[in-house]
Amino acid sequence: MSDPRAPPAVCDLTSAFSHALRRPLVHAIVRPTLLRPLHASLAPPRSPRPTATVPDVATFLMRIGRNCAAHAPKFRTWGTLFDTSSAQLKELGIEPARTRRYILHWREAYRRADGDLALVEHKRGVKKDGGERRRKEVRAKRFAEERRIAEGRDR
Repeated sequence: MSDPRAPPAVCDLTSAFSHALRRPLVHAIVRPTLLRPLHASLAPPRSPRPTATVPDVATFLMRIGRNCAAHAPKFRTWGTLFDTSSAQLKELGIEPARTRRYILHWREAYRRADGDLALVEHKRGVKKDGGERRRKEVRAKRFAEERRIAEGRDR
């Protein structure tokens, strides 16, 4: 017995075309429509319990740094910190978006580690020579200034 879904042994255009029509169209129709809203059906991740080193929201925000401790009064409980979305953080007045992303990053890392994570501030990068786009201009101006000083000419 041969499998009815197997391609025909003799390959002519009519048999190949009819074989393609017998394939289930489920993959073409169902897959794109069911993948996107899958996250809505999943249970929300549980928030970790406060630990001895991080007993409350204020301590958590103070430890991650970047002046996030200023936003501590906006969170009433530990659960609100771990349950709010980015849009809700924006409604609470946590601006700019960089700060929201930073808090969300640490929150998710802390959740994944289940509270067993050393909270250390990630310093923002400092641009050298004015950044990538302005590097030539800034270096040229600095070298010109150094030449003027070396030659004894002041501005």
